[in-house]
Amino acid sequence: DNEDCDNESRRSVLSEAGKNTILEVRRALRFGISCLSLGQGEGDDDSGTGSIRRTVQNEAVLVCGLHKGLARLVSLDGADPKCRLLAAKLLSNIVTANANSAAAVAEDVELSPSGSSQSSLFLKRLSGDRSCREDGDAVMLLSERANWVDMISATARVGERLSVAALVAALHNCLCSLRISRECGNEKIEWHNKYSKLASSMASDKALMCNLVRNILPVTALKQRDGEDNFEPADVAKANINYSYSQNISDEAT
Repeated sequence: DNEDCDNESRRSVLSEAGKNTILEVRRALRFGISCLSLGQGEGDDDSGTGSIRRTVQNEAVLVCGLHKGLARLVSLDGADPKCRLLAAKLLSNIVTANANSAAAVAEDVELSPSGSSQSSLFLKRLSGDRSCREDGDAVMLLSERANWVDMISATARVGERLSVAALVAALHNCLCSLRISRECGNEKIEWHNKYSKLASSMASDKALMCNLVRNILPVTALKQRDGEDNFEPADVAKANINYSYSQNISDEAT
């Protein structure tokens, strides 16, 4: 009986510690989002050195590598839904209208997992022990580079549609930031080449495209409607899906 009480006490302490950690992570993510809502500073110039927001973005990505931690958090199975949503929003905001941070994220976050990591993760998840599977996922996330397919898949599996939308916005903003770089001359050509490389890689990545189509487009856009022999391209437009926004995804006040 004493042993059972001790075990119950340990579980209670661990549960309380877990809740406190989740709350601290939420606060940190909200603080990060609030820092990126400061807007533009006076004396803004073409290089962006006078922009408060771009300065914060560059520090977060180029100096601290914040995007790597955010990507791992979003990819983690069993992550707190609100933490995942806030992390996806923050990831979207740190690449908005900033070619430097967008290029770093594009370089550090793969589009899809490598073949070896896919095989290892599949074998881990075949394990009958749930704790072993979760530990294996955590080890894999730390040893492998984060990727967009894992982030979208982990989020879609638990039905977190808002997080999926934020991830798609992050990928879209990353692409757009490289395309509309504020640089001139040879540097502008360099950014355009990076944009073309990323766009081409995205278009040819079957795993990424399949995940995007499966988790974003409505069912009516993917199959014929009942009683209709022909599927018109205009039916897709009726879904009123807009991928072209580049505004920051703001956080709730709660």
